[in-house]
Amino acid sequence: MSVTSVSREPASEMSNNSSVTYRDADSTPVQPMGVATAKVTPQAEDLPTEARLKKLEAQMAALQDEIDPPSSCGRTIINTVKKDFARFHQGVWPAVFVGIIAVAGFMGVFITNLSSSTDRQVDSCTYSLTYPQYVGNKWNLVSFLERTRELPQKAIPEEYRECTSEESACQDENGYTIWYRSSVSMCIKSEIALRTFEPYRTSDSQYSRPFIGTSESPTIISSQDCWPENGQIETNGDPVGLCDDKLDNYHVYSETQKTQVYGKAAIEASSDYKNLVCPLSFDDSGHVPWVVEFEVESNVCKYTTWTEEMTFVAALGVALPYFNIILAIMGVITLFIVKKTGMLTPVDLRP
Repeated sequence: MSVTSVSREPASEMSNNSSVTYRDADSTPVQPMGVATAKVTPQAEDLPTEARLKKLEAQMAALQDEIDPPSSCGRTIINTVKKDFARFHQGVWPAVFVGIIAVAGFMGVFITNLSSSTDRQVDSCTYSLTYPQYVGNKWNLVSFLERTRELPQKAIPEEYRECTSEESACQDENGYTIWYRSSVSMCIKSEIALRTFEPYRTSDSQYSRPFIGTSESPTIISSQDCWPENGQIETNGDPVGLCDDKLDNYHVYSETQKTQVYGKAAIEASSDYKNLVCPLSFDDSGHVPWVVEFEVESNVCKYTTWTEEMTFVAALGVALPYFNIILAIMGVITLFIVKKTGMLTPVDLRP
């Protein structure tokens, strides 16, 4: 196997570094190898040097203002309202517009609150539920009931006792309008008991001396129940009746029937009704003592009203949040409009 050697010698010097020609050893020309050459075509400058320099200086100044804004009234307004307005030439004007709307809304809320007033009322009530027991004759018992009815009224300060409604309200030393309302309700809570019948003293009661004990054995009845006539105790005002839970279970023992009689209807329908009724006095006009337990429910209410006006500081505190909210919302809306409409030219920070 033979190998043909080929040698290449430069046929000529490189001319302008553009091409190279080679020859083989047998002087046969060899086509030159392609060498990639790049032609650079100089681009014409868009602007003269002086104009380009001025533009660059303006862009650098705008960039410097963005990084470290100079102190100015317009910049202060933009920073207060929304910094994004600084991206536009003349961005102070939409910032001023937003600020005016926010200030107008703030002033509207502030003046409204400062000139408004609120009516206040405080109710304070004292409730009482008691079960007093009274021992005495019926006439003294009526006096006891009258005094009990007056107790809620005595709980009211004397200078306000005529102030019983909003129409007849009184003014206190602090300028508050005050009036009181009181109420009391009473009812018989348990069976009326008869105590201590003296010997030889008779009455219409079934427990009078002819029926119980003898002259030789003066018995004292410790307790026997009787029925208040008509199921109530008459007073100078409204009568005091039985409590609701006693209407059906009030009971009296009947000597004639030899049994307990229960409830208002059954007692008043008894044939010996007269003997079941609590006697007021003995036959010799001596008073018969009763033992009565009552339920007394009383209530005293004090009503205080006044007009409260908002102070300057309070009105300011209420209005400030509205200012911030309006500022934020209107800033976003106005910035969106400026971007979409192109009414302002953006500041070009690119060199």
